[in-house]
Amino acid sequence: MKYCIGFSEEENHRKAVADVLNQIDNDEFSFILYFSDSERFEDVSKEISSFLPDVKTMGSSTYLVISSKGIGKKAIGVLALYSDTFVSLGLLPDITVFPFQYIQNVADVLATLPLDKKSICFEITSAFKNGEERILDIFHKVVGDSVELFGGTAGNDSKSKETFVAQNGVVYNNACVFAILSIEMDVFINREHVFRQTNKIFTVTDANPDKRVIFTLDNVPTAEALSNELSIPQNSLKDYLTLHPIGHIINQNQYIIEPLNINEDGSISFFAQVFKHSRVAVFEENNVTDVFENTKAVVKKAVKNPSFSLVVNCMARSKRFEELNCIDSLKNSLDSYCGEYLGLSGYGEQYSTHHFNQSLITATFFEKENNSDNVDILDEDIDNFTGIYNETGFIKQCKTTLDDNLEINYALCVFKINNFRVVNDTFGFEKGDEILQFVAKSLKRDIKTYEVCGHLHSTVFAFLVPYTLDVIDKLSKIKYIDCSAIDIPYQLTAKAGLCNINDVFQGDILFSDIRLAIDYSMIAMSKILNTSITSFCFYNHNMHKNLITEAEITSKMRDGLKRKEFQIYFQPQYNHSTGCLYGAEALCRWVNPDGS
Repeated sequence: MKYCIGFSEEENHRKAVADVLNQIDNDEFSFILYFSDSERFEDVSKEISSFLPDVKTMGSSTYLVISSKGIGKKAIGVLALYSDTFVSLGLLPDITVFPFQYIQNVADVLATLPLDKKSICFEITSAFKNGEERILDIFHKVVGDSVELFGGTAGNDSKSKETFVAQNGVVYNNACVFAILSIEMDVFINREHVFRQTNKIFTVTDANPDKRVIFTLDNVPTAEALSNELSIPQNSLKDYLTLHPIGHIINQNQYIIEPLNINEDGSISFFAQVFKHSRVAVFEENNVTDVFENTKAVVKKAVKNPSFSLVVNCMARSKRFEELNCIDSLKNSLDSYCGEYLGLSGYGEQYSTHHFNQSLITATFFEKENNSDNVDILDEDIDNFTGIYNETGFIKQCKTTLDDNLEINYALCVFKINNFRVVNDTFGFEKGDEILQFVAKSLKRDIKTYEVCGHLHSTVFAFLVPYTLDVIDKLSKIKYIDCSAIDIPYQLTAKAGLCNINDVFQGDILFSDIRLAIDYSMIAMSKILNTSITSFCFYNHNMHKNLITEAEITSKMRDGLKRKEFQIYFQPQYNHSTGCLYGAEALCRWVNPDGS
């Protein structure tokens, strides 16, 4: 995948554009991504479009241009992708309304993508329109988890209330622009913030998510509740919350939200949604250097040889780092694990189905590693039919992955395709085999370097992934498997069981523990009826206890019959009009010798 990055701090926008374009190879571009200060953004967009009228372009205004060649406020940064990368652009032109009318826009872009490559979507949204969550809803509805999505909200110099995005030279102040890249590389997406959770936790008791307002926490006006708990005067609360923000925690993931205004009624407006009944916590600033080092270790473990990265750094973070004089430290940190990179700094960050603040997102692109030289992977560990791990190989690789990533909380999922006999009867065994291979290929394509997938037996597959909200999206999509991509007009359904490794096992993980986790996931899966609207179930210890209890009851039943411990009762039934007995309902009670 050929790419090139340019950066310029020339004051004249024409000279700056000429400068960055001179830095990238004069070759066949397929796509230009650019970021610029908001003051010159419209002129920069027109200039780039006039230089490259036949090239797809997308850009946004930003507080800082962040790149491996420099970081600057009055600057321009450019990433050029060449003709070996397929890029499809899309536009959602009015995000102030609930934009379901634009679902077809996303579907049309999706339809242009090649089916044999991994796809990733990068979107940028105008700020101050409260549209980010609406945009994510649309993408999730159309794309699901078939395309990994991340992006950011545009930025500005913070003096104005307007930000800009652009596509092919046309500038918008109320839109979302997006590019879907079809690539043969892998991508590792990491999210970082510099806060740690305190023990100050509240329940949101009244909120308006659409307007992003929290009215009350624990039935007390939000500003008053926070002021009392933090011992901070309400007129100082907004500044305090910048360094001690609140955030909500979902499945051990922390999502920081930045305050926008403290309102006269004591409510607080934010840059992101929070829903009623959510649990939110106050966070405090962590050691920035320690956070940078931890992120470096996580990314370098996942990505051995990075090619380039796309970066989204929250504007509030950028301002805080300027106060701490650590913008250079941020650049040094990014330099250490991102390869070459280009990024923006704006009013929000988006990943998967979540919009949040005060965070850094890095999407690092790298060549997929060839595992053929890995001595730990033997032919006997690979399922020759599907090309992915068999049960033995899956267990081995899960053990290695868990040992190498102790800081990650993993979940093991087992899923089974429902009623596969119907497929074989309808389309034949050959097509049935083709479908199983398609499922395996889809799993393998989407699996990351720190994840594992395998074909256990028959129509049963498994995967080991980090236990985050993304696994919920993945499980939700397992219920329907569309086979139209291999010219089979059939939609399969599946059911899945999931086991949270950290909840079930403590300390070092043994091979036997992984086998047990598979069994636990199978137990959870068995609780789902084929006719159920639910496609997945989480394992808990009560399931195992209930299974043991059921087994004990079954084993004692034969002896109970011999000892005549079963008593039959008949409830007579009468016809009220005739007064005649016409039948009875039978009830059988099993009474133990102790009377229970």
